[in-house]
Amino acid sequence: MANYPFLILSFWMLFALNYFPIKAQTFKEIIGENLKYPLEARKQNVEGIVAVSLKIDANGNLEFYEIVDSPSPILKKEVSRIFDIIMESWKSEFLEGKPFSNQYLALFEFIYNPNYQSIEDLKKIYKAKIQKNNNDEALETLNMGVKMYPYSESLLADRAKLLMDLGYTEESQKDYLRARRLQRQLFFHIVVTGYTS
Repeated sequence: MANYPFLILSFWMLFALNYFPIKAQTFKEIIGENLKYPLEARKQNVEGIVAVSLKIDANGNLEFYEIVDSPSPILKKEVSRIFDIIMESWKSEFLEGKPFSNQYLALFEFIYNPNYQSIEDLKKIYKAKIQKNNNDEALETLNMGVKMYPYSESLLADRAKLLMDLGYTEESQKDYLRARRLQRQLFFHIVVTGYTS
């Protein structure tokens, strides 16, 4: 008689596991459900890119992560919190076919100001200047863009092309190689907005 409650509980656990299976979260779901734009950062109008270096071992495990760039300790703390959660839930499937035994870059772009100048905004300005044959001004725009977004493969590639057109072969080659490296290393780029549209 004393074993019945245990048997009933065991039966219910098996029933629950079979009929209400635990949903396996994807990498994007983990971030989507947990990442927040910290209130303190919004109050201080703090925005920008937090860059995280990820080291993946030969078995596809996330060996460690390191925040290599952040505009603010507040945003750095939030991204560290998220990666602590990710470390606990990590599966090699999160790599979605990317090679193991590699180092990747994850970018979190926090935007608070609705007038924030995005990479796409800068590209429109640069292209308009090119159409008007203002190559020097276009280069200034791209230089500013690369300074603001040092992890943008597309801005580096655009600048490499413009530098080549202007005859700066060596500088063009450096940008081209950096762009290729970033393209191989980029794991994801997530934009987090602190305002509603």
